[in-house]
Amino acid sequence: MLEKLNFTRISEAKDRVAKYYKGEKTDKIPFTFTPTHPTAGKCWMQGCDYDFEQMIKDKQCFLEGNIASMVWQSEQFPDCDYLPVFKTHIFGEGFIPSMFGAEQLIVKHSPPFIEGRILKDITEIDKLPERIDPDTQGWGSMVRESLEYAVEKTHGKVPVMITDHQSPYGIATKLLGNEELILAMYDEPELVHKLMNICADATIDTANALIKWLGRENVVLNGNCPVVGEGGIILWDDYISVLNPAMHTEFCAPANKKVYDYFGNGHLHTCGPYFPRYIEAFLACKPVSMDISSMRALTRPRADMMEFRRITKENGIKLCGGISTCETSIVDGKHVQPDFEWLKFMADGGLLWSEGGNVEQGKIYSEWVERLAKEGF
Repeated sequence: MLEKLNFTRISEAKDRVAKYYKGEKTDKIPFTFTPTHPTAGKCWMQGCDYDFEQMIKDKQCFLEGNIASMVWQSEQFPDCDYLPVFKTHIFGEGFIPSMFGAEQLIVKHSPPFIEGRILKDITEIDKLPERIDPDTQGWGSMVRESLEYAVEKTHGKVPVMITDHQSPYGIATKLLGNEELILAMYDEPELVHKLMNICADATIDTANALIKWLGRENVVLNGNCPVVGEGGIILWDDYISVLNPAMHTEFCAPANKKVYDYFGNGHLHTCGPYFPRYIEAFLACKPVSMDISSMRALTRPRADMMEFRRITKENGIKLCGGISTCETSIVDGKHVQPDFEWLKFMADGGLLWSEGGNVEQGKIYSEWVERLAKEGF
């Protein structure tokens, strides 16, 4: 099925995305558009008919489901900078905790859940190994088998996305209950720093394991810049809204930076906090790029977006994501479609633009990208 992918077009997109991410001159801004599939994918991938359980337990399903999704995207909207990767979110956020001994519960229609916690309180931290071994522990060997199979069967033409490791804080919450972890920040701060450091090292060791298993040329560490060797590593800091920003800066930022520094730089995603409360905590992590969805809740008035863009631009942070999801009319609460001038404003400072919806809207967005290029932006 890979013959249905336009690898000449993909090569052009890789070059454009890599240059743009590094601040080099490109012919136009990178743009990806994903058309809406008639039915939602059972494993959250459009065009894939397998559920999570099938994808996890059967490496052939993992291979076929991923390729079906790639082909769907390529056929439905070929004129964009879509870069195919094997997606590994199906193995869940507990992949790294599984290597510490956490049990994963497999279900059909969502990624696996962690059952229980290994530590009852932070004083039990010595139960954890200081370093994990993905070759021998937890789900390491199972995941390795699926990923090696995918790379082998596709002859290395499509890279593999890093597994959903979350962030050091996200890993820590799956080893020790979140409430216990927050209380420990007050009662046993040094032990919390130790736990966060263990989780940062586990993230690094997991990424290095994928590189060892598959070869550096086959591993993408940052899905928002899906070009092998570019963009550093992504951290999904999805749970930080339960902390105040000062706590995040004290306990999470050093661990995040350790991971970023090891791989050169990094991208910050979060599903949690509200702007502007956490922006200083984000900046303390020093990411090279950030999701627009860091503007939770997803819909924001333009005044907030303009301030967010100003701050990120001043700090040299590129934005990734959709500009159509970040606007709401505060008068009537209705969704506001972006216009060309809004794209021009948001792209100033660096934007890897990614949208979804109907094909007709995607074609309009494509025209804006070409127009922006002709204006010499």
